[in-house]
Amino acid sequence: MTDLHADIKDVLLRRQEVERLTALGRSAIYARLNPKHPRHDPTFPRPISVGGPIHKPTAVRWVGKEVQEWVEAQIAKSRIQITGRGPA
Repeated sequence: MTDLHADIKDVLLRRQEVERLTALGRSAIYARLNPKHPRHDPTFPRPISVGGPIHKPTAVRWVGKEVQEWVEAQIAKSRIQITGRGPA
């Protein structure tokens, strides 16, 4: 796999940064995280709590490496669906 952004691997990302990197809006991100939503994606990176109690966080962040890996997996999946074969 190639690094989309080598500098994001070891950082915590705000939702707006996840939106930019995934090209998904706020609602689409939370839909993928919600098991009851039709667009739920169990492979989408889960945020971590960085403020407040675990059961009611006041701030969350995403692990940059996990977001990067998810984007790369989506690219690979798209290539397979379009061409019928994996990356060259």
